Amino acid sequence: SPIFSNFVETLQGLTVIRAFGLESNFDRKNMVLLTKSNRAYWPLVSSNRWLSIRLEYLGSSITFTTALVSAIYSSHSAGMSGLAITSAMNMTGLMTWMVRQMTELEVNMNS
Repeated sequence: SPIFSNFVETLQGLTVIRAFGLESNFDRKNMVLLTKSNRAYWPLVSSNRWLSIRLEYLGSSITFTTALVSAIYSSHSAGMSGLAITSAMNMTGLMTWMVRQMTELEVNMNS
């Protein structure tokens, strides 16, 4: 990472940097590197929120459909209907967890 390499170089050459009075140059370079690194953060957060909303909507739709089918076709007991609805509700959290784990894996493999 350019940020860490710049930081290590700055620490290793700290006495020389201070001797020549170039602290502001290295500070400016560090800020530029941090800005470039954080530039991708906003799209990441926005896409994460977009995906979260879509997954919650999908999970709510599945739960609603399960409840509707369970109410219309009431040949099963109330316990089975409750189990089906609970399982459908748990699927939303499972989908969100799975997508975030896959995303984290991809990010870790790229870095």
